Amino acid sequence: MGVFGGKKKKKEERHKYHFDLPEDSGHIMLPSSVTDQRMTSREYRIFKAVENRKRTWYELLANTSAKFITVSPDKDTKQNLEKAISFAGMKITPESPMSLFVSTILLFVVLGVVSIVTGMLPAIGGMGVIALGFMMGYWLLRYPLGVLKHARIEASSQIVLAVLYMVVSMRITPNLEAALRFAASNVSGPLAWDMRRLIWDIEMRKYYSVSQALDAYIAKWKPENEEFAESLRLIRDSTRQVPERAKQELDEALNIILEGTKTRMKHYAQDLRMPVMVIHMMGIVLPILGTIMAPLAAVFMAELVGPIHFILGYNVALPIIIVWFINNTLSKRPMTFSPVDVSHHPDLPPKGYFSMGKVNVPVLPIALIVAAA
Repeated sequence: MGVFGGKKKKKEERHKYHFDLPEDSGHIMLPSSVTDQRMTSREYRIFKAVENRKRTWYELLANTSAKFITVSPDKDTKQNLEKAISFAGMKITPESPMSLFVSTILLFVVLGVVSIVTGMLPAIGGMGVIALGFMMGYWLLRYPLGVLKHARIEASSQIVLAVLYMVVSMRITPNLEAALRFAASNVSGPLAWDMRRLIWDIEMRKYYSVSQALDAYIAKWKPENEEFAESLRLIRDSTRQVPERAKQELDEALNIILEGTKTRMKHYAQDLRMPVMVIHMMGIVLPILGTIMAPLAAVFMAELVGPIHFILGYNVALPIIIVWFINNTLSKRPMTFSPVDVSHHPDLPPKGYFSMGKVNVPVLPIALIVAAA
């Protein structure tokens, strides 16, 4: 019985791990234990959830333009675009923004020439359309760099917490991978996804060790936030020190990130004097001077300046320039606190709506009515 029982057991084991190859398929059917979802890590599931997101309008436009026109940027521009695309996780190639840049210029040049030839616009109006195409094309070319800056500013709001979590974990258990996982599990926003992607790269053996992965991560963050890079370096080096020295380096890492954030905010506040003055001059003084100079321009330059020019200048061009300058100024502001994530709050209305009792009211129609009034 023992002999026959052993043969039966071995036969069942061979049957259990037998890979069936169907006749109508060229794929091997793996056993359920191999494809079990529980074998995937939490970082991988979160990483794939972000990777499988819908493409943004810019990614759609850039990829569509690259299908018709392929233009390679110069070496420096390509390197900057590669860094921005990689950091922001955009699903485009460095050639796509350049193709979109050229396509936008060609489109507006055609529109400007056609409008001049057909008489829809005067020559100066057609030239304005072409100039608008160059400005919009340049903005689209620089868009990934703007996304990179915005993502880094958002991530910087979680940097202090990330260092704090890593220091706490290292004091309990001096293990870099455990500290990195603990920080990635507790921070939020772009930094959380960035750290989880680093963990996934470690699991996929892109790096031979956590120390090597942190070296690459430090080099990635050093141009944007040197304090964060220095804190990570001290945390990494603390594993090679004796306990007392390791504790001192962890305390120093925490002090560096706190003092660095404080210094950044102080410098930003000091540098606000000139931007605030420019915004005041463009938003308040310039419109007042314009109302004084408008009658004179209407009298002495009646053939060149008409009502449409004042309407476009005051209601379109000037607000766009002021909003762009304000956004550009605010984009340099270092975030010193961690914003609370309320996206999953049950009482939060959908984007573009506000709650009035139990009814969600769209904001856009009301905004258009107020603007028209």
